[in-house]
Amino acid sequence: MTAAATYYYAVAAADSAGDMSPMSVVVQAIVSSTPSAPSGLLATPVSNTTVSLTWSASTSGGLPIQNYRVFRGTTSSNLSQVATVVQPPYTDASGSSATIYYYAVQSTDTGGDLSALSATVSATTLELPSAPTGLIAIPASNTKVSLAWNVPPVLTTQGGIPLASYRVYRGNSLSTLLHIQVVATTPTVTTDNTVTPDTTYYYGIQAIDTGGNTSTMSDLVEVVTPATPAHTVPFHWPASNIYDGVLVSVNQYCVTYIVDHPSWFAHLGLATSLQVNLTKGNAAAEAIYTQTLSSIQQYPITVGVYVDGISLVPEAEET
Repeated sequence: MTAAATYYYAVAAADSAGDMSPMSVVVQAIVSSTPSAPSGLLATPVSNTTVSLTWSASTSGGLPIQNYRVFRGTTSSNLSQVATVVQPPYTDASGSSATIYYYAVQSTDTGGDLSALSATVSATTLELPSAPTGLIAIPASNTKVSLAWNVPPVLTTQGGIPLASYRVYRGNSLSTLLHIQVVATTPTVTTDNTVTPDTTYYYGIQAIDTGGNTSTMSDLVEVVTPATPAHTVPFHWPASNIYDGVLVSVNQYCVTYIVDHPSWFAHLGLATSLQVNLTKGNAAAEAIYTQTLSSIQQYPITVGVYVDGISLVPEAEET
C-alpha cells in the first residue's frame, strides 16, 4: 500500500456452489501518511555536560504522534539514537566538557511510521573553569601566610559558568594537600592564620563555578614560615637618605625605594596625599607626596602587600 493513497473496499459472499451474493456497500479507506519532521530544533548548552533541546511538534499524518527519537553525534554525519521522549523538551546530560555535539529529532506515530529527521543543529558544552594563575605565598609572620592569585584566564570557546568561589589547599608536601579554606571570588587574596613557625608549606588554589564544577589545581607554591616573628621584608630603602629625593615643588617631594617583589610597595602615613608609580621587579620605584618635609617626617612610611587595592599585611616601617 502507498502512504496517503485512497482505497475502496466491498465484500461479497460465495457459497459452495459458486453462487455470489450481491456486493456489500463500498467503503473508502485512506492510508495514513508519515508524520512531518519535527521543526525548530534548538540546542542550548546548560553546563559542561548538559545540553537542552527544544523543538516544535510534528504534524500527524493520520495517526497520533507516539514519541520522538533524539539522535546525537560528534559529527553531523554520524548520529545515533540517545533517547526516546513522549514530547519536547529533552535534556541531554551525558556530554563531556567543551565538546561540540550535533542533534536531530525524529517523530513516530502509533502505527510505527517514522518521520524524516529534523534539521541537524549543534551545541558546544561549556568549559570547566580554568585553574587560577600567578599564585604567590608570602610569610606575613611566623604564624601567618598571605596568599594572592590571578583570576583564571578568559575561556576560549563557548565560555563557562560564572565563578562562585576558590578553594585553598595546603600541605607539608606536594602530595599531601588538604582543603583549608573557601574564598569568595573577589578579591583574590586570603590569609592563612593556622600555620606554625619554621615550617615548610605548599599551597594550591582551585576555582569553583556556580554549577559546582572544579578547575584543575593551580601551580603549587612553597613558603617557609620564619622561626621568629622577625623576618626579611622583600623591600629595602636606597642607600641614600630617602628624604634627599627630587624636590618637585616647595611642598612636593619624591621618595625613591627599591622593591624585590612586584606586589610590594611603600605606603606613606599620609595616604590621602600619596601617589605611587611602581616599576615592577628589582627596580627603583617612587612615592610622590604633597606635604612639607616637616609634615612628612612626622609619619612612618610602611611597607605592605597590596593586591587590587587591598592591603594584606603592613610589614615594616622607616621613619
